[in-house]
Amino acid sequence: WAACFWGFMGILFTGLHTGESGWSTWLLRAIADKHLNCEWYEVPHYSVYWMSCYWAMCTVTSVGYGDIAASNLTEYAISTVIIFVGAFIWAYVLGTVTTAISSLDPHTIEFERDLDDLHLLVQDKNLDSEMRTKLRTYMYQSRGVR
Repeated sequence: WAACFWGFMGILFTGLHTGESGWSTWLLRAIADKHLNCEWYEVPHYSVYWMSCYWAMCTVTSVGYGDIAASNLTEYAISTVIIFVGAFIWAYVLGTVTTAISSLDPHTIEFERDLDDLHLLVQDKNLDSEMRTKLRTYMYQSRGVR
């Protein structure tokens, strides 16, 4: 989705502002940097798409080579939003994988559940802190015995 949006934005803004002095887009810079020797509207769509995919993968994975980058305020704003959304997606994926891996050990899950039950019990019975410490110490020391 990010690559399609970035490519569309490059074509759209390049077309809208062609001929304006001082205006630059990532597509115009990429044409100049890659020595494509053609006008922006002559660049094959698959080339724009592959450059956009390259930018999106570098951005989302935070590799960020920087050879395809924002050139104007609108592109900077859109890049920032895409980076922000990509960071949230990346965090969600990592959290899901971490949760899946941590749930692979049933003994740890049972131990943590027992600790939660102990916590509720000591709160319910209003036990003093010394007794709470002794019970938690016992739970941790007897963890491998069960």
